[in-house]
Amino acid sequence: MKNLESKDNILYNIFILNSIAIILVILGHSGCIYAGKWDYKVFYNSSIIIKFITDYIYSFHMPLFVFISGYLYCCEKNGKIRIF
Repeated sequence: MKNLESKDNILYNIFILNSIAIILVILGHSGCIYAGKWDYKVFYNSSIIIKFITDYIYSFHMPLFVFISGYLYCCEKNGKIRIF
């Protein structure tokens, strides 16, 4: 029986999740202008959908990115990837 959750597979999944977190950080910061989170005002910022999506992304995007980056940092020891 093959072990489906090998160390390489887990690490690959974490790198995919890290890439998704990076994209969410970019999308969250891009939508800040339209959600009214910054002092910069846009003339046509009446999109409730963009505000909702930005607020939803803002609820978890930075903690997710920091957690995954910290995990990947802790996995690397002496130039080799180590999974706990």
